[in-house]
Formats: sequence, C-alpha cells, structure tokens
Amino acid sequence: MARIILTIEISDRELRILRLTRKSGVKQILAREIPVFDIIALPSGVIEQGVLKNREVFVRLWQNYLAEQKIIGATAVNFLFPYQLGFMRTYRLPWISKTERLSAVGFLIVEEVPIPGSDLLSDYIILEANRSNNLLHILVGAARKSIIQAYIEAFSEVDFEVRAIDCALSALGYALNLENNEESLFLQIENQTLQLILFNGIVPEIVRFFHLDSSAVLPEEEWEREIQKVLLYYGNQNSALSLRKIYFAGERAAEDLAERICLAGWAAQIQPAVTGKVPDYWQQLCSQWPDKSKIVTGYILRIRQKVPGINLWRQQKAKKRRSFSYRIIFTLCALSLLIGFIALFPLQLKKNQLQNEVDKLRIQGSESLALSSQLENLDQAWSEAREYQLYVGEYLVEIQRLLPLGVELSNLEYKEGSLSLQGTTARADQLEKLLAALKSKGLEHPVLSAYQQTEQSSLEFVIKTGTAYQAQAVSNR
Repeated sequence: MARIILTIEISDRELRILRLTRKSGVKQILAREIPVFDIIALPSGVIEQGVLKNREVFVRLWQNYLAEQKIIGATAVNFLFPYQLGFMRTYRLPWISKTERLSAVGFLIVEEVPIPGSDLLSDYIILEANRSNNLLHILVGAARKSIIQAYIEAFSEVDFEVRAIDCALSALGYALNLENNEESLFLQIENQTLQLILFNGIVPEIVRFFHLDSSAVLPEEEWEREIQKVLLYYGNQNSALSLRKIYFAGERAAEDLAERICLAGWAAQIQPAVTGKVPDYWQQLCSQWPDKSKIVTGYILRIRQKVPGINLWRQQKAKKRRSFSYRIIFTLCALSLLIGFIALFPLQLKKNQLQNEVDKLRIQGSESLALSSQLENLDQAWSEAREYQLYVGEYLVEIQRLLPLGVELSNLEYKEGSLSLQGTTARADQLEKLLAALKSKGLEHPVLSAYQQTEQSSLEFVIKTGTAYQAQAVSNR
C-alpha cells in the first residue's frame, strides 16, 4: 500500500510542498518515485510573520489541495517552519556527560531566548564530540510550542501525522551540498528583502534579514555595508574567517551584490545556489523551481543520507510512544486479569456450589444430631416412665395389703408423689394400725388429714403421706 509523505515549508505568502509516494518495501524514499513539487498561494492575513492567524482558511486550503490531488487517508508530514519563529545556533562547549547535556542545553536556550519551559520545544544534535580534547560541538534548535501547536492542530483536521519539525534554513546546507568545515555565504533577494546566511559547513551560524529602505538611492551599497558589518563581527568572534564561496539566489541584484562582496576580498568566488547530489530524475524539478524547491529538497536529501538533524517533535513523539506503551501494558494486564477471571469464574462458581452444599449438610447434620439426642432422651424418658408406672402400680397393691381387718378403702389416689387414702373403719385402733403400717413401709409423715363418724358408728377418714417413698423406690431399683 502506498504512503504519501509531504515535506512542507511555511512562509507568509505561500506553502511549498514536496510530495513523495512511498510504496511498501521501499526503504529509500527517493529510490523509485519521481517527486512532485506544489505551491499553495496564501491569501493575505492567513500567516503573518510565520504565525498562523486564520486557521479556518488554512485548513480549507489543505482540504482543497488534498481533494485536487486525490490524496486519501493519513499522510506523514515533515514540517519546516520559518526561521523567525524559532532559534537555532551552534555551541562549542567543554565536554559534558550525556546525563547533563539536556539540562545544559536548556540553560543555553534560556540565556538566548526567554521562552518558558512549559511553552518550549527544543532539540539538539552533536556535530562533534571529542572527550580527549574536552570538546562538545552541538547544534541547538528551539521554538515556542504554542505557535507550533496551532499548525499541529490544523494539520490534524486534515488527517496529517506530523513526524518531524525543523527550521526551514537548517536544510539549506544539504541542498547546496556544502563542504564540512568550510565557511560559505548565502545571499537571496526576494520581494525587496535580503536574506543573509553565513554557513560553517552545513550549519547556519548567522542569519540576518534586511528590508529595502524606500529612501535609499543605491540599496546595493547599503546592503553591502550591512553584510561587511556582519562579516567583521563574525571575524572578530572567530579569528579564522575564510569565505570560500558566496552563493546567490533570487533576483539579479543578489548576483551583483555577491560580486561586490567578492571583489572586496571577502571570498574567492561566487556561484549560483543550485541543488546538488540529486538523482537524475529530480533534475526537472530542481530546474523548474530552482529557488523555491531548495529547502524541501535539501531536507529530503538529509533524510536520504541518514544525517542527524534537529527534530523539535522528537520529545513529543517519545512521550506518545511511552504513553502508547503504557496503554498496551495496561491493556495486556487488564486482558490477563479478565482471562484469569473468566478461567477462575467456573471454578469459583463450583466452589460456591460445593460450599452451599456443605453448609446445607452441616445444618442437616446439626439438626440430625439434635433430633437423635432428642429421640434418645425421649426413649430414655419413656423407658423410665414405663418402669416407674409398673413400680407405682406394684407399690399401690402393697399398700392395699397393709390394710388391717375392718378397714375398707373407698379411694386410693397417687398424684405428683403424694399418696391419699380415703376409706372407713369400725374402730379407731384400726386406724392407728394403718398409720403405723404406712410409716413402716417408708412413707414419711402419714397424716390423718380428715375424719368423721357416720350414723352407723363407723369412722370415715382421709390419710395423706409425703414423698419419701420415692427415694426408697429409687434405691430399691
């Protein structure tokens, strides 16, 4: 499946776009696909001094472009912002350990530009590192996050995936195919503005913009004086300033100005700023757009040559990757827990069922034990009751046998351990014999509780006894 890669250079008047189609399996993005260069003209007020002012119009222009080019789906974007939006500079520092470099770079940026840490996008690359010579040569880039974020949010509305953010001028050295450790001067005049860039190798050391003074009679002479001031200043800061070439681009006046600087003895030769080291099938693009395509082409050349470069989006991408990794880890943990729960749920359900059955059996066992104990008690009580009933009956028969002659019982009652005898006798001495017989039987306190003499001269009596016979009965058993 083909993937579209756009390299976009932003300016106030237009958007310069290098479009490449990268097919699956093609590692070198320049290997097989002929590039397409497009320009989108911007209405006035959409971008001012590099700052996005009208996001709605900006997004609509991109939507129209994508529709015209029939580009569908996510598109990778390399975003090159204007120099005035950021900061870029080289530093020669003493050797700094890797753990302390980031904080040192942050200090350098704070000293150079007053950007709060919360609103800072920064990155650095190492140009030269020599611990034995105590040297660390780095290139530092920075920009305001709030300004860049406006472009990022607008790009997201048209399904652009920003993968790199860099200053536009950082790619110009690659486009011009500058030699390492050689100093070069780049001059370009467009729309009455002179752009001056002093390169050390492929790294821009000094960048200046000079606008034409309408009152100036000879602007070339004024610009020449300003250029010489810059070169003198840099020469005083660096004792060995030696310009090898002056590159010119844009209007005819740029070539004339380069000749004047060369004749003044600042450089050995002048040369048109043309893009070098591109495949043959790129030549048509470079010849058709010699000036406007230089920066986006140089950026792609740097990628092809695998040369490290500034990417202000590097830290944000790292944060996104970490966040994505954390989400994956969290998802995997959640899935593991879910799978474990699903696997253990039947076992837990079976365990709960078995536990319920055990609880039911425990209750039934307790009830069975209680019922068994109750049955044993009832059986024992019934046995005792049967034995006791037989004993009481036998005991009452023995009581009747104790009756003296002449004594007749009309009622013999046993209730709650007490014995009550009711009857008649002809003589009182027979009644006394009966009481003595009851006492000799073991009955405690036989008492004549009531008596009366009837009309037939007989005595009706009621004798009641205590419960001492129970102890005797128990001991006898």
